Amino acid sequence: MTKRTRRLRGQVNSEIKKKYWIPLEAKHKTGAWEALDAGYTERHRAYHSWQHVAGLFEKLGEFSDLSTRADIIAMSAFWHDVVYRTQNHDGTPRPDYENVRDSAELFRKYTLLNQPDAAAVYDLIMATANHLQARADTQHYAGFAGDLDLFLDLDLSSLASPWEQFVEHFNAIRYEFPGVPGRVLFETDPNS
Repeated sequence: MTKRTRRLRGQVNSEIKKKYWIPLEAKHKTGAWEALDAGYTERHRAYHSWQHVAGLFEKLGEFSDLSTRADIIAMSAFWHDVVYRTQNHDGTPRPDYENVRDSAELFRKYTLLNQPDAAAVYDLIMATANHLQARADTQHYAGFAGDLDLFLDLDLSSLASPWEQFVEHFNAIRYEFPGVPGRVLFETDPNS
């Protein structure tokens, strides 16, 4: 990662902190921001970084009128990819489900939300383990299922980017998966 990239990332996370984190900070234990910042600035990240989170907040701003609880979606946006490793320590592939589960557990460690709201955020985070099959098993509040669908759409919205931006995102994701052929990276059925 170049010095320029690190500087740009620093600017992005500073803006995110001022604009989006400060309103949610009191709903977290001390050290939450530091845990988030440590995760989203890890050297191996190219796509799943503060820039991805910033993109989610931009989209949430555009489509907030479609949400019931934008605050719950915002909280989920912060925590959903905080743990993101594509390989285990021994070099074997790490299943994304483990990243999602560990991200949700880290959220639980730092949240001060009441139990129903914390459960809603937890379920939104866990839904990102399988975007296409995710369904709201529990209605944590009226409109939760719609918020879940909106959050997942926002998380995948980069797939609908203009071509140049899509290629940039694809290359950033490829960087995060060293040694994995591109066709395998996005295969839904490994036997096909």
